[in-house]
Amino acid sequence: MRRRLVVAALALVLMPVVAAHGRAPGVAWPVGQALPWFAPPHHLDVADVASLPGDQQLLFNTLEGLVNRSEPRIYLLWAADEGKRTWLDTLVGDYGVGATDVASAWSLLTKYRSSVAGMVVYDPKVPDSINVATTLAGLDGAVVASPALAQTLAADPYHLPVVADLRGRFATRLDAYRWEYDNLWATGRVTHRMLVGLPPLRAGSVHLADLGATNVPLEPLYDSGVLDGDPFASLRDYSVAAKAMVVWLDPNEPAERLVLDQILAAMPPDSPYLGSHPGDVAGEITMVAVLSSHGVYEVAADFFNNGSVFGGVRPALTPPPPPTARALENKIYVTFTMSDGDNIQYDQRRLRSLWDNPARGTVPINWTISPLLLDAAPAILDHYTRTATADDLFMAGPSGAGYAYPSSWPDDTFRVFTHQTGDYMRRIGIDTLDVLNAPDGVRLPLSDTKAADYVTDVGPKGIMLNYNFFPECRTDNVIVAGNTPVTTGCIVSSLSTAQGEAEFDIAQQSQRFTGSAPLFISIEFTAWNVTPADLAAVAATLDSRYVVVRADEYFDLLRHANGL
Repeated sequence: MRRRLVVAALALVLMPVVAAHGRAPGVAWPVGQALPWFAPPHHLDVADVASLPGDQQLLFNTLEGLVNRSEPRIYLLWAADEGKRTWLDTLVGDYGVGATDVASAWSLLTKYRSSVAGMVVYDPKVPDSINVATTLAGLDGAVVASPALAQTLAADPYHLPVVADLRGRFATRLDAYRWEYDNLWATGRVTHRMLVGLPPLRAGSVHLADLGATNVPLEPLYDSGVLDGDPFASLRDYSVAAKAMVVWLDPNEPAERLVLDQILAAMPPDSPYLGSHPGDVAGEITMVAVLSSHGVYEVAADFFNNGSVFGGVRPALTPPPPPTARALENKIYVTFTMSDGDNIQYDQRRLRSLWDNPARGTVPINWTISPLLLDAAPAILDHYTRTATADDLFMAGPSGAGYAYPSSWPDDTFRVFTHQTGDYMRRIGIDTLDVLNAPDGVRLPLSDTKAADYVTDVGPKGIMLNYNFFPECRTDNVIVAGNTPVTTGCIVSSLSTAQGEAEFDIAQQSQRFTGSAPLFISIEFTAWNVTPADLAAVAATLDSRYVVVRADEYFDLLRHANGL
């Protein structure tokens, strides 16, 4: 049954932090809040799991979620782009969280044994039973164990009983998810306010593939179908703590799509799907359209670690820097945007690496970011806003509160999404957003109705919509709903020639500049392939005709140029 989840911003701010029905006292998830909050951590036991086998990482990450559900007390160190201890040091140094390293992750199981009801043993012959086991662990207060680890956990000093043994339970992966749907989802044992999508095993192969979609070029794919046998452990603390169901269903496979549609149909409109999806870039196109058609948005979070800790550290947010007031001149105004901010594992990992680059602050950059960090990791959000320079601007990542295709979203519930988007954006002090609208890989303009919904409920200074590919790209600026600029720009996706592509795009578009009126150019960079130093190098090649500006300045000037 669908129901509106719109709550006024003031009501959300003042709403008491109380446990949702059926949840531990440490979890707060009021109606209208996108993601759960956890209790504030006072002291963390820190264990390094980066070099452990996958089944041990799975064991300790599910232990973390189980223990942290009532109060965050465990923090795990993982191999990470930004460094294993970077965010822990930030929590300790800037937010006063206490932390002590333990000698071994196994000591955590000894210390918190009384919090564990037992273990759920997965079936290595049906790897997707790992996801079913994770769901059951959250419901039964258990940890997930491989058959090999089960022997150790049953013995002294742990003496963990087996609460569920999935060996031989399922013949195929589809059997596993059908059982999960029939026995856990349809019966209401798990929350319907969130669905988690995680590969059961790690994937390793990389290849170039033609995605077969209109105007989408060759893309590097991390092949989710090639599995190396080691369990994928990240994000599972979050799913266990929230008692959320974990799946890995491919919308391009008819039988799996049927189960996925059944699940999504029971979710309230404007609910999040956390994690990732099969098929990588090709799967993204289908999955986001399918989710959107059910009024559900994706929050990429598959490598988001220690979410059950970050969801409890809730500092007062530092407002981001205001824009510079600029007089409109007959110049070429250029704005640079970094992609992928809707991805909260990117916000935690890759963005921190880019943020710490010494060239940041030497050139205006629009950083797309997830507004849902306000729930998932407000300390991460605050770190960025608190350390931002006047050249750093935060935009909502596509397509607002979460990643969705507006054209695929039902008209009758779309304003639930735009209401929530506007609420979260206002609460974190951002007023521009990036929107992707590409069902079937075809990049579409916003309909008049959907554009008006964004304008009415979000009130943005402007919207970055879609992008065009090198070398034919150009920036198109239109006005929607009476007074809001919408810009479609160029995407720079190359790893080896990003600077050259950006310079080519700017030079090509600058041929339209006559000097009698301002020209506006928008360039978006794939954040995985560039650093602030690369953007600064592009800016350094521009002569006195050009002014590089933040997106809020860009939209202010564009409004002025159009007499708005």
